Amino acid sequence: MSYKVRNVNYGWCIRKHDILLSNLPPSKEKLLRNTKFFRWMKGNAAAVEVIFKIEDMCNHEKNLKRFLWNPYVETFTTLKDLESDCNLVEWDCAICKNEIKSRMDSKKLENFVCSKCKESHNSSNKVVDSRIIHSSQKFNTHCKTLLTNEQKELLKYDKKSSKR
Repeated sequence: MSYKVRNVNYGWCIRKHDILLSNLPPSKEKLLRNTKFFRWMKGNAAAVEVIFKIEDMCNHEKNLKRFLWNPYVETFTTLKDLESDCNLVEWDCAICKNEIKSRMDSKKLENFVCSKCKESHNSSNKVVDSRIIHSSQKFNTHCKTLLTNEQKELLKYDKKSSKR
């Protein structure tokens, strides 16, 4: 994409570092206004154009690989990890009642027991403990209530925003 950067060092035109600002997008205008490194270019339009293209490429890559604060695990992770962690729900182990994090989208036995209990109660066993079945039923109803509450909150927000 070409930004048609023009070198103008005279007249009443709005410019910064001898670069005309009126035909640039707001993000590039802000970059020119806030960055003092363009001063040494003395209005070299070709160099500024190249820097704008490099900045576009960096912004494009940042969205895929940038690190974000993940409140679910309380560390910085990528967007992909954040999306996978948003399915985690705090739950109690069906056997020993320790706190665990269960996935909303998983219905396996290992989802409802802690790592200690996972050794004896797992999917390879033919017999399933009734506590795990009861816990999975509770978990399903809990997830449904969480989702309906989020849906109600979203609808409430939508109503407020549509009134404005």
